[in-house]
Amino acid sequence: MRVDIEKFLGMSIPLRSGILFLIIASILFTHWLYINVILKLSLIQKIALSYALGVFILISGLLMRPRGAYRWFSETLLGGSIAILAIVSIVSYSMGCSAK
Repeated sequence: MRVDIEKFLGMSIPLRSGILFLIIASILFTHWLYINVILKLSLIQKIALSYALGVFILISGLLMRPRGAYRWFSETLLGGSIAILAIVSIVSYSMGCSAK
């Protein structure tokens, strides 16, 4: 009984509060980044930034692929990067056609 209380007070509460802190901090940082940086970029810069992110994730997935332990993670990165590149291409093309 005593070990369970010590384990709960010593491990569980600090671990969960640390995870909660990281989630809140990442949400606040993402909001700040969107408001102060991304909204001030032009459309071409936003498209270039999105393509750069997609290519970065694609290269990361290709570099992780030979490692056996990270194979599932690299396949997830590759699929996500292909989706990012396809969606950015479709949206940027549709914005370019609607601007004419």
